[in-house]
Amino acid sequence: MSDVSNPRKRPVITPAPHQQRQVSIPGKAQKKQDGVRGGLLLIGVLLIVGAVFGFWYVLMSVDDRQQVLVAARDIQRWDLVSVGDFTAVEANVGQASALGVNRLDALVGRWATGSIPAGTIVTEGMFQTPPLSSEDETDKVIIEVGLPADEVPFGGMAAGDKLALFGREAAPSGPDGDPLGEGAYGLIGVLTLDFVLDGQLIYIVTPEEALAIHDIVDRFNGSSDRRIWKLGFGISLESLSDVYERWLTGSTGAPGEAGGPAAETGSGAEPVQ
Repeated sequence: MSDVSNPRKRPVITPAPHQQRQVSIPGKAQKKQDGVRGGLLLIGVLLIVGAVFGFWYVLMSVDDRQQVLVAARDIQRWDLVSVGDFTAVEANVGQASALGVNRLDALVGRWATGSIPAGTIVTEGMFQTPPLSSEDETDKVIIEVGLPADEVPFGGMAAGDKLALFGREAAPSGPDGDPLGEGAYGLIGVLTLDFVLDGQLIYIVTPEEALAIHDIVDRFNGSSDRRIWKLGFGISLESLSDVYERWLTGSTGAPGEAGGPAAETGSGAEPVQ
């Protein structure tokens, strides 16, 4: 009996107790990758939203725009303003002293202290409460007169200055219309300045005082050889009269002229305080 060999058996490999076989489940890796991508997408969206919010916040903090008042028309000096003279615009004025729309009532009834072109952002300093609005000014008038500011010594004119006005007025005319000799040189008047604005003198006075001031200024502006002295507070009209006496005797020159000819006071020169 022949020997028949048994088929060769494959050895059975038994994994060690500490080893486990890894088995891939179809679709699980794809789901994991999709989860990673979704997380990154969410982070990206959050970053974009944060950047947009940050830009908006910075823009709002830098561009601090607000409603401010501007002139709706060309406002002239001394114009009394009303609600219709203003409109509101949105502007970033920074630290400027612009007026918000809630300050409109504070301007109504005031007058402009200077010319204000249309579209100008207005400030409170451009307007003042008009004179003659109080009980002690009801019998007064407002006048505006001009003197040549470039002839005023030491820095021009300011409120409180006391000015002596000298000049040579025209001599009276004869029957034929020709002047009778040369006009007298002397003091035309003395003015104490109340208000000065843009080179103009503003007075709130009685009608009689207004006529006297107009007369002095008109005579001075029409004279020749004009001189303006700025007087100190200690100089009185009497001391000026003493100077005239010396002029008349020829011991001194005319105002502003060393060794000039003798001078006479102008006709009807009445100083106004």
